Amino acid sequence: MSGKTHLSPAKSYRLLQYLNRRHAALERLLLAAAAYAGCLAVTGRPGLARHLSREFWSDSFKDGLRRAYWYASRGWPGLGSPDSDPFFCFSDGLPLSESRNLARWVNRRAHRLPPRIAALNRLTAQAQVVHQAALEQNQRLAASTLAAFLDDADRLLERLKTDRAHVPTPAPPGNAGISSANNSLSGDFARDDAEVTLQDVARLLPLNAWRWTALSGTFLGLFREGDFLAHDFDIDLGLPAQDTDLGRMRNILKNSGRFESVHTEYQYRLRVSPAGIRVTSVPVLVKAVHRTGIAVDFSLLHQEEGVWWHGSKAHRWDHTPQEFVDYQLRGIRILGPRDGDRYLTECYGDWRTPVRNFTCSSGRRNLVVVHNLMGVCLFLTRLLWHLSNGDTAGYDAVQRQMLQQRLLLRGDHHGLVRMNRHWFDD
Repeated sequence: MSGKTHLSPAKSYRLLQYLNRRHAALERLLLAAAAYAGCLAVTGRPGLARHLSREFWSDSFKDGLRRAYWYASRGWPGLGSPDSDPFFCFSDGLPLSESRNLARWVNRRAHRLPPRIAALNRLTAQAQVVHQAALEQNQRLAASTLAAFLDDADRLLERLKTDRAHVPTPAPPGNAGISSANNSLSGDFARDDAEVTLQDVARLLPLNAWRWTALSGTFLGLFREGDFLAHDFDIDLGLPAQDTDLGRMRNILKNSGRFESVHTEYQYRLRVSPAGIRVTSVPVLVKAVHRTGIAVDFSLLHQEEGVWWHGSKAHRWDHTPQEFVDYQLRGIRILGPRDGDRYLTECYGDWRTPVRNFTCSSGRRNLVVVHNLMGVCLFLTRLLWHLSNGDTAGYDAVQRQMLQQRLLLRGDHHGLVRMNRHWFDD
């Protein structure tokens, strides 16, 4: 690789707590004005500046701050590092007109960035254009941008294959994709606030009626340590998709006076047929922020083709179906997988060894590619992330997953892989 690209996401719960909480109108106004002026100065594009400004005005401080940093690290004067926060989907939420503006700006700035990061930026911008064009029935733009996306992805894969051959560092032991540095058990997660939040969930959504279960990091803390993880950032719960009345649940949380922000996240499904390119959406997640600042992710557990899965816009985690049984977390009754060892092994591999520096985009063993272009971009980013950390085993594991799902196909006898042009076909 030409120079070392170090991609190392980092979080602080206290910062997230500040970003998640409700902010006063004056604070939102000042930051919205600063965001507009700063983004306009950096990008020269009023539409992008308005979008960023609206995020702060609508109290979406976390996404607004991440997007502002993304612009600042890629535009002049080059504040920050373009290789930080690698899994942030910076094009998410943009309408078609601004998606196209973003794609043009990304192309204009490409020569100032490390080539692999510039290529990923271009792909992520193109992905949003394809999705939005298909939703607006602009089939010509969707088709031409999808073809460009696939060609650009093939070129990136070829470069990554060359990079892979020149990475001498062996993979670290343990969970691939998880940094072993600074794996102290100390953390700043407000576990008492999390307890209050979970008590309110139990009161507002009685367990016998809603059947919510601990998932991911919340279940890991419960099963391994009997408590919330000290270095966690939120509460992860799951509900059966087929039995959950989303509208009713959102209304209960919004009208409770205990949750300050409630919104639903959808996952796109991209399909190509002789009739054109079609995008449909599936609800996957309800994000709710408690008045303590604790965020709760209510994941919908879908059952398909012999697995149950949950996810986000670009993520999907598959699990072997199993029964949920009663557990206790800080004296609160909660459901969880009966075979906790099997569930956690599917998620994390060696779940018994505590790991602090963790990201769900690189450290989950059961992550599969979503049938949309953001999911493809996520896996391409994972390939670069592993190489940047000298983790060739992690790189090979991600590529095997992409080959197994037939997103990638083997090319010539030199081991080159390429995008499957028919992966999105109906």
